Amino acid sequence: MNRKDCILRFKSRLPLILVSPLTSHVSRKRGFTVVEFLVSILISLLILGAISVAFIGANRGFQQNKPISQAIQEAQNSVATLDFLFSRWGIGMPSLNTIPIHSTDENGNPISWQPASLPNVNGNEITFPPVNPFWYLINGNNEIYFFASLGGTGYVVNCPNNRPPCNILSCRLTSNNTNRCYFTFLANGTSIRYYVLGGGELADDNIDCLNLRNDQTFNTTINVGGLNPGDRLQRVPHLIRIYETPIDNRTSWLAFDRIDLAVGCNDNENATYIGRIRRGSFQVIPKGNFQAITIGQDAVEVQADFVDENGNVAYRFRKVYAK
Repeated sequence: MNRKDCILRFKSRLPLILVSPLTSHVSRKRGFTVVEFLVSILISLLILGAISVAFIGANRGFQQNKPISQAIQEAQNSVATLDFLFSRWGIGMPSLNTIPIHSTDENGNPISWQPASLPNVNGNEITFPPVNPFWYLINGNNEIYFFASLGGTGYVVNCPNNRPPCNILSCRLTSNNTNRCYFTFLANGTSIRYYVLGGGELADDNIDCLNLRNDQTFNTTINVGGLNPGDRLQRVPHLIRIYETPIDNRTSWLAFDRIDLAVGCNDNENATYIGRIRRGSFQVIPKGNFQAITIGQDAVEVQADFVDENGNVAYRFRKVYAK
């Protein structure tokens, strides 16, 4: 092979030599193939599908349980209302065998105090004061009446110079229009005086008594004559009636009425709803012999099945209230 042939042969092989390293480098950094890309999309769709199924299931479960959860919350609020009413049962209550209740005329002379008109329940006339502070009346087994003081109370600590204003320990005493009617239980035990607080007679209105300092014996003053250390002021009681009123053939409202015994305040309210219950589930059972009309004292058992908006029982309530 002569020199010319060698040069021609070398030139013919030169592109292969130059391209070979470049081709080798590209092959080491190639992208996904179509098959690999399709497989990755399939795996992603499977994962998204699983997440969607889990989310839909959780949301369906939440929607199914939401009415029950709401009904349980409403039942807890209803129970709190019942607890409050029965906690005030008989509080600050005069009875038939205690000292008389009197008011005063325009000249300051004592006159016999008369309560508001009270209902007659199946021939049983309700009278005030009751024979016992914790009196109650059950009509059938699904309606109960009792007396309760729903307002504030206060205690006279001292009266400097033996005249008003007096230092008192006030627990929510107020002179607003619907809660300013009070009984004053005199410390000497001679009588109970009915009094309507006027505006400005309390230095601090509706003040709490739970956060007193250790050395604090009073928290406000009252500018009312005729008070003495040891006298106690108590909001005049209400007659409470708890009963059920039908909504439809499956459910009822558990409700209560209150009749203010003080004509001067007239804080009456009818059909205040406590909660939604299964129709016929409200029962009041005296702790003793049961009759159609039961007049008793000291303890009752209350039962009710609270329901959701669809009428399904969410909470069965059973509790004994005793004094």
